[in-house]
Amino acid sequence: METYYYLFFMSLTVAAIIGGLLFRIYRSSDYHQVCILE
Repeated sequence: METYYYLFFMSLTVAAIIGGLLFRIYRSSDYHQVCILE
């Protein structure tokens, strides 16, 4: 069971990193003005 929690935690960490990179790209691009969550 511990392995499933570990994989779940790792997936959340990877998702957070990818989300942060995408957010940084949107902020640095010209499309950030269109984003509602600005």
